[in-house]
Formats: sequence, structure tokens, C-alpha cells
Amino acid sequence: MKKTVWLSFDIALGGDYESLYAWLDEQGAKECGEGLATIEFEFDHDSNF
Repeated sequence: MKKTVWLSFDIALGGDYESLYAWLDEQGAKECGEGLATIEFEFDHDSNF
């Protein structure tokens, strides 16, 4: 089963965006505009998501 998660973040707050973008890349996230991305997670039906 797959779930899509939308992630919204405010780039004006001065966070650790280098690490955030590295994590998003590792997850195969797709950029959907400034400060917005989608990530698809695949998991077993029995897991708690």
C-alpha cells in the first residue's frame, strides 16, 4: 500500500535546509513549488502509519 504525504515548510525561518533537502532527496520527494513537496511511502497493510 502507498500513502502520499504533502510536506509544507517555511523557508524564511532560517532552519537547517541543507539537511532537509538531503532527506527529501533520499526519500525521492517531488518538489511542488517553493516550500512544498510530496513524498510517497510504501508500507505493509499491517503497519501503523
